[in-house]
Amino acid sequence: MAGSANDARIRAQVLDIVRRLQVGRLTTHQAIGDELDVPARYVAYILSREDDPAVPVHRVVREDGSVGGGRRAAALRGALQVEGVPLDDRGRVTDLATRFERPVLDAESRADPATPPERSPLPER
Repeated sequence: MAGSANDARIRAQVLDIVRRLQVGRLTTHQAIGDELDVPARYVAYILSREDDPAVPVHRVVREDGSVGGGRRAAALRGALQVEGVPLDDRGRVTDLATRFERPVLDAESRADPATPPERSPLPER
């Protein structure tokens, strides 16, 4: 799944979206996938490989509110609880609908790196 320039761009976009999630706000793999036009499983794959503590991967859950993460699942649930996110006895977020944030790429992240950014028509000072 990794290797191409497109893979690197998608990874950067996923991580940009996740870094902007505030404490207590959550999104889903599917919502990120819909925004980027990639499968939710690809988003989950990218996040499963992320180990930078500056990327709050615990704020991205499955559509049913369950926490993925395999061997990291307990740590991800713990991080959510520290942030005050309530979980049921099966480890699912109980109020996902109220905490949900629809992911949106900013213009800079959305831009194709092969296309130079538009310059302002105003003269530089």
